Amino acid sequence: MAAQAGGTKDMPTCEARFRAIASDCARQFEMALGVFLTSDDPDGPHKARVSLRRLTTAIDAFAPILRRSRARLLRGRIKRQFRELGPVRDSDVFLLEHKGAAGHRRRLKENRQLRGGIRKRLKQQGAEKLARDLADLGRPDAPVYRRSAAALAARNQPVTGLASAVLGQAWRDCQESGDALAAIPAGRRHDFRKSIKTLRYLDEFFGGCFPGPKHTKFRRALQQLQDDLGTLNDAAV
Repeated sequence: MAAQAGGTKDMPTCEARFRAIASDCARQFEMALGVFLTSDDPDGPHKARVSLRRLTTAIDAFAPILRRSRARLLRGRIKRQFRELGPVRDSDVFLLEHKGAAGHRRRLKENRQLRGGIRKRLKQQGAEKLARDLADLGRPDAPVYRRSAAALAARNQPVTGLASAVLGQAWRDCQESGDALAAIPAGRRHDFRKSIKTLRYLDEFFGGCFPGPKHTKFRRALQQLQDDLGTLNDAAV
């Protein structure tokens, strides 16, 4: 039995929102994976990693309606592909930042060799099958959903309650790093950046639950902070 996807008149259910988010992430991953496997376009690994990171954030956020064992296994597969794509993304960033510098031709050759090796591993590990499995998350009868009476009720609840809880926790996680960016030790800045990313993705998932000018201003500030942290991280890489 699948939960109904109605919710209130203006607000989707938890299940309907997760299905929409998961379907979008799966579609983006499939497209980006195709780019990576067939070209040297740096957008391929970058957008593939973004889509996978967004999906793991969604899986964590919607844990109350998902079967723990299946969600854990799926999350593990996603993280494996995410990590595999990391070295080529770092190499792409380095090439972009040092284009025209001494040794660029050698680094370009190394980048292509790295790409070839990672493409081979992704195919061996079933990355294309993962893309198909992720697309199935958009089905109401997907095996990842909990099916007890309590779970069915939770799946059919308006998403606002869950949104408030997970956004509040994400905000508290960010606050643990303190009030001043300059005071965060370099070794902890990466963790802070990950917390900010999580908050931003959750804001994208649930922002429609809390519309208004203050939210628009907050989203812009969050985007600017993530961009600044990304610049610092790329420089470190």
